[in-house]
Amino acid sequence: MISEKARLYKEAASGGLTDDLRSAIALVEEKLQAGNTELSRIDAQMLEVSGIPLEVIEAFEAEEIGGDEIDRLPRDSVVAEKIEPTAMLNDLAVAALDRLLPLVNTEWLRAQAEKGYQVEASLLSEPLILVRGNRVESELKPIHRFAQGLLVTDDFVREEPAFDWFAGALLVPQIVALGNSIEALSEVSGEVDERLSALWRYPSDGTDATVYELLVAAACARYGRSMEFVTAGKSAHGDKTPDLRVHGYPFPVVVECKRRQALTSTDLKEAQRMRQVFEALRAACERRGQWGVFKLRLSVTPAELPVQQVVDAGIRQPYAEDPNKYVEYAWGRLVFRSLPARLFIPQTRLYSPIFLSAVFGWDTDLPQYDGLACHVRNPGELVVSEARDPLALIWVNDEPSAFRRRARTVSELLGKAMRQIPPGEVGVIYICYQEGDRQSVADDRTRYMTEQLREWTHDWKVRIPISLITRLVPRPLNHGGPDLVESGICCVSEVYGNSGWFRDFPSVVFTQ
Repeated sequence: MISEKARLYKEAASGGLTDDLRSAIALVEEKLQAGNTELSRIDAQMLEVSGIPLEVIEAFEAEEIGGDEIDRLPRDSVVAEKIEPTAMLNDLAVAALDRLLPLVNTEWLRAQAEKGYQVEASLLSEPLILVRGNRVESELKPIHRFAQGLLVTDDFVREEPAFDWFAGALLVPQIVALGNSIEALSEVSGEVDERLSALWRYPSDGTDATVYELLVAAACARYGRSMEFVTAGKSAHGDKTPDLRVHGYPFPVVVECKRRQALTSTDLKEAQRMRQVFEALRAACERRGQWGVFKLRLSVTPAELPVQQVVDAGIRQPYAEDPNKYVEYAWGRLVFRSLPARLFIPQTRLYSPIFLSAVFGWDTDLPQYDGLACHVRNPGELVVSEARDPLALIWVNDEPSAFRRRARTVSELLGKAMRQIPPGEVGVIYICYQEGDRQSVADDRTRYMTEQLREWTHDWKVRIPISLITRLVPRPLNHGGPDLVESGICCVSEVYGNSGWFRDFPSVVFTQ
């Protein structure tokens, strides 16, 4: 009966929804509803006969689906001290590289390495800029993204001092996850080899999305699903095809994967503008010997921030009645905390998490701000035990449109994914995004996102009972060691969804 409904939907999608088809679909749905009602009656009767309390069965089902007794939606629930490690990257990275390096051309990898993948010498003299936990220079290197992942992971294994710990926070766990999925991918049919070769043969900007598709396929195969990659192209209706087909159901089921880039064009513009503000502020502070931490709460967009007015306010702030209290301006609020010209700290890498915490009070694990621009006098060494002439600008963007833009992170991807589900078929959607926002924004977005997804609607020709959101929290810890927390968010439609689908599809794909 379900397959008959799928057939009718496909016919309607190709030839139009005629009155005859509308009647046929209504009849099928009436029969399915009657069947569901009978099944519910039987379930209730079996529960009564068993004598097992309903709450016990619900707890068992939650455990089957992979439920966590701790609510992992709040951002502060996925910090290092609250998450038990599932694997040690040091133990797995070598094996992962052994599986992945034979897949790429050696000459290609050598040529890519010459483009640079380690922390640059300029880090010793130029300001460090972080936007939502990301360093732009580490994210947008000229090297191909897959080559960067392999080489950075190799640096991590060899404990190379110039290991790029900003890029490695995501890339090392991602390479490890992919390398350890090769065996599971051998159980997946279709264009597996083509997808793997695409990692280095195709444009760099598609690498992370392709890795995600491969990891989803492998995770579903481990769950016992029969997966097949679909040849990329367009359907007869002009829509793109889904990524994967799932065999073994009495009706057609597909999986579509979407992944958001870590840094958007808006993030890059914000980083550029805040660099300009910090450079001007630093020049003025150097002339006065003024060292410390400025905290700025913007009430305008970064593009509207008047650089000279911020500088003028900054050099006046130490002379305010209380420099540690915010002073209001038309463009935001500013406060200043002074620091000595020389600070001694535990020996660590320059701008490592330990360094940023000890000098500027910046928490890499759970930032309370949107971004950081900071600088110390050129030490000439990557490993340091002191900070001279420390200056930082830490900012929060309270401008209303900033939240709206970040809140749409997942809903936009969901809309694109829905359009790739073929008419008459059931679609399971996986969406991946990187969480780098401060806690309040992250929690507001998660709340908004889950509320919206419970009520999602889409084209009548398809059914999407569940969506699984992969929330990644990559960050370096301590001296720069990579660490990745994956938080799976399971969303089921309140309109027609069925949480039973979660038993068939994994909620996590990177950290299985």
